[in-house]
Amino acid sequence: LVIYHLNVKIGSKMKGQSANAKYNYIMREGKYSASKKELLHQNFGNLPQFAENNPQLFWQSADDYERLNGRLFTQIEFALPRELSTEQIIELAKTFAEKVCSQNTYKLPYSLAIHSGEYDHAGNKIKEERTPHCHLIFSSRSIDDFNRTAEHHFSRANKKEREKGGAWREEAIRSKDWLRDTRKLWADTAND
Repeated sequence: LVIYHLNVKIGSKMKGQSANAKYNYIMREGKYSASKKELLHQNFGNLPQFAENNPQLFWQSADDYERLNGRLFTQIEFALPRELSTEQIIELAKTFAEKVCSQNTYKLPYSLAIHSGEYDHAGNKIKEERTPHCHLIFSSRSIDDFNRTAEHHFSRANKKEREKGGAWREEAIRSKDWLRDTRKLWADTAND
């Protein structure tokens, strides 16, 4: 039986949240490593040059340099069809992440982790049927052609001289229309 589950959460400094802590949780790093065997797959994309192959550096930089009232990350958590093979689950999650984070008008830095749903947080095997799911976290700061330091990337954008300001925030992802469209996108992608 295929189920539909998708929820979106926002992480912000004002709420005392941490992008790096969220990254560690979904990747089962640090204090979450006891359940590392639950991590089925991890991936990332659209990272700026300062963190090109180091997503953890990107999320730590968000914590360090994002404005106090800034959004650190958006998380989409969605259930993956357990009827699919592991390879199909991975391909489906990667395809959806690319569709969400790489549009014609923007490229948002992201990290994703697929959890098998077979283990609890202590790393113990769950006896019930597996419930694979994906955590996709992404930044609202779009990647462009300008090479910035981490601090500069998270500074205020400059509309007139984009190279002098921080990375542009994609405001479309804040709307209810975006949420509705994303939920439909997941349904269509999973059904395809």
